[in-house]
Amino acid sequence: MIFNLLNKLSEKLKSGFSLILPNSKEMKFGEQYGSSQFQMVINNEKGLKALKSGDELKIAEAYIYGDIDLNGNIDMLKLLEITRYFSKKYPFIIRWSRILSFFSNQLVINKKSIAQHYEYDNDFYLMFLDKTRTYSHGIFINDNEPYEKAALRKLEFALQSCHLSPGQKVLDIGAGWGNIVEFVGEKGIHVDAVTLSHQSEAFISQLIEEKKLSHCRVFREDFLKYETANGATYDALFSLGTLEHLPDYKRALKKCAELLKPGGYAYFDASAKVAGERGSYFIERHIFPGNHELLDIYGFIAAVKNSPFELIFLNNDTHSYYLTLMHWGKNLDEHKDEIIKRWGAELYRKFQLYFWGCCFGMLNNEIQAYRIVLRKLNA
Repeated sequence: MIFNLLNKLSEKLKSGFSLILPNSKEMKFGEQYGSSQFQMVINNEKGLKALKSGDELKIAEAYIYGDIDLNGNIDMLKLLEITRYFSKKYPFIIRWSRILSFFSNQLVINKKSIAQHYEYDNDFYLMFLDKTRTYSHGIFINDNEPYEKAALRKLEFALQSCHLSPGQKVLDIGAGWGNIVEFVGEKGIHVDAVTLSHQSEAFISQLIEEKKLSHCRVFREDFLKYETANGATYDALFSLGTLEHLPDYKRALKKCAELLKPGGYAYFDASAKVAGERGSYFIERHIFPGNHELLDIYGFIAAVKNSPFELIFLNNDTHSYYLTLMHWGKNLDEHKDEIIKRWGAELYRKFQLYFWGCCFGMLNNEIQAYRIVLRKLNA
């Protein structure tokens, strides 16, 4: 079975490759397309067992842990075509994980999950992010422009959509590496940033000091329990890539409404599920354990209908997120040697599969992305 699968892979790639078995025996596939472009090296019996299983998760984990290696010139988007033939046995586990998440203490889950994903050294993330340090998709006008230009266009769109001017106050939910603090704060707008990550808090505190943004602050706090002094409210709030961690839309919108002034704006962007598509157990286990669910855009809009908000803007940004992920994946791969030297091959391979897998999903409309602008109705 597995050899038929590898023959199909060579046909998809339109190139040859070699399979090196634990006994050093070499098997060649796609020789009709010329010399081998890359090698799939099976380092041990565990790796061979995973490959023979045809199971997507087992093969991914065998690669992460070094039981399988990939050497040579590899086009990850083409290589991932083979996953269409893999066994995917875990949708019930994904559903059960989400049920447990729904009925568990969301604040505890958030803290644990954020710690696992965002508490690596800041230098690691800066290896693949652009100068704006935006860990969410940009807005591309054409496919060939730099990601930084697309990221700045998105930040400017968010700013303009919320009709902000100097002296007004903004809440940034899930502040990451301070892209909103810097971009909005330098325009004289007051920014309060909330994050659950110690690394993020330290980075933004230093940024505020270095950029002399004394009108900006950072708080290490969960958005769902965040409170302002004396019930003060904001003119706008930003949520860039955090709705995936706030699956209880009714609760999230209620909290947004509490923190916004009447007439205030809320900007969101997020990756989203496609009806009928399964979730990824790889992401559930290795990237965002227990705290990540792609946005259900129809469920979110239904929640908006029954909230103190009106919908101002909605746009499908799937192609822009595909291009963003491609930039992150390429940046990650360009820094492969340094990442492995400083943080290990396991971390590199996890993020490599994460970025290129999501990029593949966006390209094939198996994952989507949206921008959303809401306005709080006057009382």
